[in-house]
Amino acid sequence: MVSLSIPPLREHKGDIKSLVIHFLRRYSRLFQKRVKGVSKDVYNALMLYDWPGNVREFANVIEYTFNILDGELIEMEHLPPLLLRQAGSELKSSGSLDALLRAYSVRLVEHALEEHKGHKAAAAKALGISRATLYRLLARDRL
Repeated sequence: MVSLSIPPLREHKGDIKSLVIHFLRRYSRLFQKRVKGVSKDVYNALMLYDWPGNVREFANVIEYTFNILDGELIEMEHLPPLLLRQAGSELKSSGSLDALLRAYSVRLVEHALEEHKGHKAAAAKALGISRATLYRLLARDRL
């Protein structure tokens, strides 16, 4: 007997970008719609969401957007209400603007490091910051 352990999506959010691309292609063919992508706000909401239903829930969210989409870009108004509520409540619970910006920068750095398998120079380049700035962010927030 072989046992496979598949981590939940919330533990490997670095895969969200690839999943967006995959499901956009799949549902573009299925619905015969030309969808170019998701807005930055939508991408951020997808990154903030906990994904209790894992990849199946993710696929359902993208399919949901295709059912109500009338353009070529998925915007916030196309997302299901549950996802919007959780992402919105997480943003509201962050408190001050400084706290919100810190939390967001932590998520961006975590995501970049995951995407580049811990390679700090590549992560800094992807974020458009210097390695020194990346190291400062890591020291400040103890990532």
